[in-house]
Amino acid sequence: MNKWVEWEKSTKKLYQSMRQELITLGEVAAALKLDYFICDVDKELIHAEKKLIKLETLGYDISTIISWQEPIYNKYKKKIGW
Repeated sequence: MNKWVEWEKSTKKLYQSMRQELITLGEVAAALKLDYFICDVDKELIHAEKKLIKLETLGYDISTIISWQEPIYNKYKKKIGW
């Protein structure tokens, strides 16, 4: 979970620096296109941080984690054809 949060943070930082570089180069349209990706990563980061806090609060209780798996499984089993 910590690696996921760190990855989202580093991705957001990269996108923001890329956007700033594009603005510096005068590529405003391309920079604005990155806004979508920056906002998307920001939402993922918020989700990851909330999940991390929740898991740490629970002490990574395996029975609780398993109970979370069924709705996720049901959601994605159709998408992957199971």
